[in-house]
Amino acid sequence: MNNVTLGKSGIRVSRICLGTMTFGNPVEEHQCRRLVSHALDKGVNFFDTSNSYEGYNRTFGSPGGLAEEMLGKALEGQRQRAVICTKFANPVGVGPLEAGLSARHLEVELENSLRRLRTDRIDLVLAHRADASVPTEEVWRVFERWVSSGKVLCVGVSNWAAWRIAQANEIASRHGWPPACVSSPKYNLLSRSAELEQIPCAVHYGMAVVAYQPYAGGLLTGKYRRGQAPPEGTRASEKPAWLPTPDPALFDKLEALENLAQSAGMGVPQYVISWILSQRGIASVVVGCRTPEQLDTVVDGLQNPIPPDHFPRIDSVFPPPKAQSGEQILQWREGAWRLEDIER
Repeated sequence: MNNVTLGKSGIRVSRICLGTMTFGNPVEEHQCRRLVSHALDKGVNFFDTSNSYEGYNRTFGSPGGLAEEMLGKALEGQRQRAVICTKFANPVGVGPLEAGLSARHLEVELENSLRRLRTDRIDLVLAHRADASVPTEEVWRVFERWVSSGKVLCVGVSNWAAWRIAQANEIASRHGWPPACVSSPKYNLLSRSAELEQIPCAVHYGMAVVAYQPYAGGLLTGKYRRGQAPPEGTRASEKPAWLPTPDPALFDKLEALENLAQSAGMGVPQYVISWILSQRGIASVVVGCRTPEQLDTVVDGLQNPIPPDHFPRIDSVFPPPKAQSGEQILQWREGAWRLEDIER
């Protein structure tokens, strides 16, 4: 398993990050322990969680914390082998003090996460969502305090717009505070909007991009077939509200994807992950697995890169996004100034 550095932190992580959103339900505690130990043995040392994760039992405002607790137990005796990322902002209750990025909420939740994860420090903390009620400077003031205390080693953001990412880095630079070392956007073949602003912004500031939801909730795994009911044990069969129902046009794309993967001698899951990891700025991908065998399928498949001639074919099926801002830039080409659409 190859490793990369998280931004300017010096922390080296595996290019596959084990996600824990399903810990609790359907991944039970004994399965979690086996899966985490197997991940470490395979060279996967990066684990993504959140104070709000609790598997399929999650509702907006439910208490959360279960995934962190299970991960903490699974890493007992192995903590030094692991890099833990957790995230704060999403509601962990229904009251006005139980969500967001206020100093009060962040301080309470950090202590809760340290306790649940059974550790004295968290390697990476991300602001899970932007909170318009709290100035970015105040969020980073808390982050600076955490890093200075040693309770957190590096910080970053998830689901933040590019201008907010830039603002955070400029504030950190101005005050001499810890920079944002990671941006974690949703990114997959069906959702490529991060290519327009978020990823270029992160690259500009020397941040690592840790993509999540690479399989679009399971749609990009090759499991779903036109005219057939969702297979047992899939998200569409167990938690249908978390997955859109494929229409005929989407099935056309999924079938084309399967043909591309087969022509490359790869399974669909490996093909999808390999494509993401080949994109500019992507350091690691958060992958949710239920069993060691599923993790093996992903990790072992990364030995085969996607053939170069496949990239334009992929773009023809899953077109890259087009900028809607109408932004243009001056370019000196062929002995003259020209006004051209911005290149990213």
